[in-house]
Amino acid sequence: MKKLMFTSVLICAACSLRPSETIPNPDCSNITRFEIIQVGKNLTLAEALFVTTGGWRKLDVFLYNEDLKLWSGNRYDGEILRVGLTEPVCAIIDGTHTYTTVLGANKTLQKVKIVNSAIPNPRYETWKAEQEQEGK
Repeated sequence: MKKLMFTSVLICAACSLRPSETIPNPDCSNITRFEIIQVGKNLTLAEALFVTTGGWRKLDVFLYNEDLKLWSGNRYDGEILRVGLTEPVCAIIDGTHTYTTVLGANKTLQKVKIVNSAIPNPRYETWKAEQEQEGK
């Protein structure tokens, strides 16, 4: 009985050595949704909702219009877009954008890009190459 249990443990240990193919994207921010304020030519002004350990906070940001194609339909002011609810995506901070308001004030806001929430696991690629070498 002891040998059977020991063998089972060794088999399970060998199974757990295979790393997952993907890992969570470390660049992902904790933005869960956007509310569109104004749709522009290349960038869209939106209010981002950040979830924090103490609750949440809102921050005005710019989104790339090309990223908005992820959600079907036309964009409109006041629309709420949820991040990562149905697609495996997340938002990352991608620099800043400076613009001048109608009243002549200069404003700088963060730009946000929508990316995959999972990235390839480098440990998996190494493991896979090792497995292929052992198989030859």
